Amino acid sequence: QDIDQGKITQVYTELRREAAGGGLTIAVRHIESIIRMAEASARMHLRNAVNNDDVNLAISVLLRSVIDSQKYALKNAME
Repeated sequence: QDIDQGKITQVYTELRREAAGGGLTIAVRHIESIIRMAEASARMHLRNAVNNDDVNLAISVLLRSVIDSQKYALKNAME
């Protein structure tokens, strides 16, 4: 499947850089998650190949999850 590996690598690199300053740990499993979500999105649209929209959706879901996790942790720390 045609996955934009450069885009995924860039997102992973940025997240690792941000995580180095504290916060949520970003690991290789997050890249694997992006790939699996992109493939699932393509399958849901009955396509055999992953396109940029699938990759963008997967990245968006991961980022929302990371941000929501940080908000939750911060809220609990403040209580």
